[in-house]
Amino acid sequence: MGFRMPRARERGKMLDIALQQFLATLPATDVERVIQFGSHARGSLRSSSDDDALRWLRQAEHDLDDAHFVITGNRHGLACFLSQQSAEKGVKAFLFACGAEAVWGHSVAELCRDAAELDGTFEPIIPLGASLDKYYIPTRCPDSLPGGIPAEAFDIWDAEKAVKTTQTILSHVRKRMRDLQPNERE
Repeated sequence: MGFRMPRARERGKMLDIALQQFLATLPATDVERVIQFGSHARGSLRSSSDDDALRWLRQAEHDLDDAHFVITGNRHGLACFLSQQSAEKGVKAFLFACGAEAVWGHSVAELCRDAAELDGTFEPIIPLGASLDKYYIPTRCPDSLPGGIPAEAFDIWDAEKAVKTTQTILSHVRKRMRDLQPNERE
């Protein structure tokens, strides 16, 4: 398995102690009210920060934007690599949003398999991830190809296909992460 679920109970105890210590200091201040927010306040505590998943997703989206940008400069191998990186970070964002404490690995297909253990809708995404995995090393390392260099081995077709595949994966990740959010009206 490429991820570890949190020890939320232990983290909850640590946060309770820290909160009590903080509240004990308040009588010596002019603070009139303390508003607690986040997963601890909601009772849905995870060991990772609430914003970890969003940070991973933001970087995934930035990497995809960079892939679009470098295509305009005919850097097709780099666009393929950035697409793989974007999809990898996007699926990691989903795993963190599900409460994973740590996530290992760089294979998008393997990360999608991990995600499918938590959410079966990732099962059909696995082959898309596998199609991006071939861009992880050969787009960067000259000794990973039988001849030439990565900058000459990938073309616009490869880059556009990689970008489109990543857009599909990130779209799925965003939808599933939205579905994980508690209904604000409840």
